[in-house]
Amino acid sequence: MTNELQKYYNELCSIFNMDFRSLPLASFRDGVDPRLVLTPPDDEGLVAWKIVKQSHNHDWPSLEHQLGFPLTSDLKDYYSSYLFLQLSGRIDKILLYFEPIYNEKSITDLIRRQFFDGQYAFPQTQIFLIGAAIVDGNDSYSIYFDNTKNKLFLFDPDSKQYALSDFSLQYIIGAMEPII
Repeated sequence: MTNELQKYYNELCSIFNMDFRSLPLASFRDGVDPRLVLTPPDDEGLVAWKIVKQSHNHDWPSLEHQLGFPLTSDLKDYYSSYLFLQLSGRIDKILLYFEPIYNEKSITDLIRRQFFDGQYAFPQTQIFLIGAAIVDGNDSYSIYFDNTKNKLFLFDPDSKQYALSDFSLQYIIGAMEPII
């Protein structure tokens, strides 16, 4: 996961440098680890940012006890490798928008919330809601991670349609082309 996130950020930097002659920009939000932020917010609330390798060791056994099941190593790697303000990309005609992970101290709360949010569409499962997606112009899709299968999938609750099923989180992050 570390390599995929580093590759993503390097490609995002190239895009921003080519198009805007700047570092990547993202919306500033309260609670952001100050190590991510490289500039003060501009008049639109945007900041230049960088990914930051996490240094905190998360208490996985305690969290897994609270959830009632063990987390896959891919999911742990995703939540504990880097902090980032943007993780958005394209695979073919699919746009993916992962929720930012921007503060080591709140990751346990983020994981619990994403698990709770996943239960809304998929009750009594080990599914996490980790972002939003647009498939062929339809913005009703969400990005889910199934901990039991160690796979990411997209689901539209209105149409009950699935997309981009049966791929690992690591594969998807490594395969997507960054978008602004």
